[in-house]
Amino acid sequence: MMNDPFVEAVRKYAPEPSVILDIGSMDAAQAVFFNRAFQSASVFAFEPLPAHHAQCRAANVPLVEKAVLDYTGETVFHAIKPGTNSGASSVFVPPTQILPWDGAPIWEKITVPCIRIDDWAASEKITQIDAVWMDVQGAELQVLQGFGKLLTGVKVIQTEVETEQVYEGATSFVDLVSLMYEHDFIMVSLIQAWQKEADAIFVQKGLL
Repeated sequence: MMNDPFVEAVRKYAPEPSVILDIGSMDAAQAVFFNRAFQSASVFAFEPLPAHHAQCRAANVPLVEKAVLDYTGETVFHAIKPGTNSGASSVFVPPTQILPWDGAPIWEKITVPCIRIDDWAASEKITQIDAVWMDVQGAELQVLQGFGKLLTGVKVIQTEVETEQVYEGATSFVDLVSLMYEHDFIMVSLIQAWQKEADAIFVQKGLL
C-alpha cells in the first residue's frame, strides 16, 4: 500500500529531497513510488531477506541487500517463508501469530549482513539524508541509532511502530518517541495500521 501521508510530509517539509531511504523495502514498491514522486531525488532500498532480492532488483532502484542496525557486520535474521507474510521477517523472533488473519508463521533462522546507515553513507559519500521510510519489524531503535550524527539532518521520518508488543524485545512506542524527541523530532501523524501497530511520521522541530 502506497504511503501518501509520507509523500505529503516530504513535499511540505523537505520539498526538494536529494536522498530518500526505504529501509525494510520488501519488494521495493515504496522505493519505486518515491522515485516517481521525487524524480530529482536518489532513492535507495534496503532489504535483508534473500527471498525478496530478485523482486527488488527487478524494480530498478539502487538496492542494498543488508539489514540496517546499529552495527556493521552480520546478524541473525528470522526469515518467514514467502507466501506466509514474509514481510514480517525480523531480527526478532516472530510471535506465534502476527496478524489476526494469519496462521502461525513458518520461519527459519538465517544469517544476513547488516550495516549502520552512517557507515553506508560514508561508503557512498553521502553527507545528507532528507527523508526516511522504515518498516523494520521492531528494530526501529537499532536502525535509528545506526544513523549516528546523520540523524539530526533528516527532515522527515516515517516508521511503523508497535503500540502493543508483537515481537519480544522490539522497540516500544514510548522508547521510539523518547529517542525522536531527544533528536528534536516532533510526531506530526500517527495512523493506526491495525490493533498493535501504527505508522508514525516525525519531522524535525525546526521545520514546523
